[in-house]
Amino acid sequence: MVLAHEMGHQQLGHLWKMTLLQAATMTLALISLQVFFWGPEAYWGAGGIGDLSNLPLVFLISTLLLFLLSPAKNAFSRFWERQADLFSLDLTGKPEAFVSFMEGVAKRNLADKNPHPLIEFLFYTHPSISRRISLARGK
Repeated sequence: MVLAHEMGHQQLGHLWKMTLLQAATMTLALISLQVFFWGPEAYWGAGGIGDLSNLPLVFLISTLLLFLLSPAKNAFSRFWERQADLFSLDLTGKPEAFVSFMEGVAKRNLADKNPHPLIEFLFYTHPSISRRISLARGK
């Protein structure tokens, strides 16, 4: 099941899509940082983004920006993971093997099979175990 899932990522071009998404996210974060430091440089006399004394502020702002962008990135990731799950189910034709594998993964990792939807939306890069099992059972 795992091999078929990973083959799905390969066949569907998810590596390139995620790389482009990550590049776009980082570009947006860097542009936002630069825009933020235009004002303080003129107002505070802080040496801009290149001034080492601003490094803690750069880390704080970039962390906040990436945190705010993570739900959107995670939504793309969950979508691509669902596509890879569907690919593996179509390739193997064994939905019960997929369900058994997911149950085993949840048990070994002590995973929350059915997290609160807000938690899943904000933090999960993969669909929840219960969603993946429902997808396989619907096949």
